[in-house]
Amino acid sequence: MTEYYKTGSINFVRFFVRRALKIYPLYYLFILISVYKNKELYLSSLQHQIQLLGQIFHVQNYTGVLWYHTWSLAAEEHFYIGMCLILFVLLHFYKPGKAKTLTWLFLSII
Repeated sequence: MTEYYKTGSINFVRFFVRRALKIYPLYYLFILISVYKNKELYLSSLQHQIQLLGQIFHVQNYTGVLWYHTWSLAAEEHFYIGMCLILFVLLHFYKPGKAKTLTWLFLSII
């Protein structure tokens, strides 16, 4: 919201790039080291391979979880994608004078 107040718009690509540079390098390093240390386990069956792909693409809540502490990161990524879509729609279709409707719409989505 700080960017919106300063510039009047939000650069969603810039938002995701900043977010990715904070989290993804260490997350993928964790996956790489874990798979390297336990390749027999993680690459042994199709189910484990699907779960590994789920971990890589942050859909482990749907494919099965290899590391239980990563489910919250997937949920957080889904939230950020959803929040950006909602903000995009609200900022592009907002009409002055409709603040009350916009507020109730935003609260109902939350």
